[in-house]
Amino acid sequence: MEFPRGTTVVFSDSQSAIHLTKNDVYHSKTKHISVNYYYIRDTVVAGEIAMRKVHTSENPADMLTKPLSIAKFEHCLDLIGIHNI
Repeated sequence: MEFPRGTTVVFSDSQSAIHLTKNDVYHSKTKHISVNYYYIRDTVVAGEIAMRKVHTSENPADMLTKPLSIAKFEHCLDLIGIHNI
């Protein structure tokens, strides 16, 4: 998917986080969210940021946040372009 020049694409594996940036309906469970959330939602509406889903199996950030098998770790390295370590 193409985005207008200057749009920052933020990939997330949290479907809930993506929906919160697009839907401004008040929910009692989101009342604790700080002002930063509203800033992000406003920038999404303005087209400065685009939120996109990344499937967990294709998320290279997992290697920095979760314990992984060797095969999954090597897959994450491939995703970011590191080969032959």
